[in-house]
Amino acid sequence: SVRTIRGVLFDMDGTIVDSGASTVRTWTQWAERMGVADRLEILHGQPAIETVRALFPNATSEELADLCADQTVAEREDLDGVAALVAACDLVITVSNTTAHVAGAVGTPVWILVASGGGKLWYWGTEKVEVPVWYPVARIIRQRPGEPWAVSLKYAADALAALTNQA
Repeated sequence: SVRTIRGVLFDMDGTIVDSGASTVRTWTQWAERMGVADRLEILHGQPAIETVRALFPNATSEELADLCADQTVAEREDLDGVAALVAACDLVITVSNTTAHVAGAVGTPVWILVASGGGKLWYWGTEKVEVPVWYPVARIIRQRPGEPWAVSLKYAADALAALTNQA
């Protein structure tokens, strides 16, 4: 038999803006704060820096970086919304970011893709740790040294397929 999953959140870039409506709302709020709402053309799938560069063609690299950083403020202010979205999911698959910690904190099962070496990601434990002590609902999927991300993503995809085929 097949197990039904109500929702899986794939957060591979650290931003939980996945729907068109959320993207439009976030960019519109930002553009209004910046005084460029009348020139805003939202191009989905385009890197934020390209949209900002189109709106501020004479900005320096430093100014563009500051403007892009300001674009994410609206999402940071809605951590309750992020928590509600994560709590409504059966599983979250993400890289190491706020989403991973929120999922662990609210008790939503989370698979965290961690880069080889870990480096500053010491809190996900050593190479042998698969479940971090503070988030028993978390599962660490580590990229092995020298392996492309495709190997880790295939492992996650296979595990998800196996999960959805369980009774």
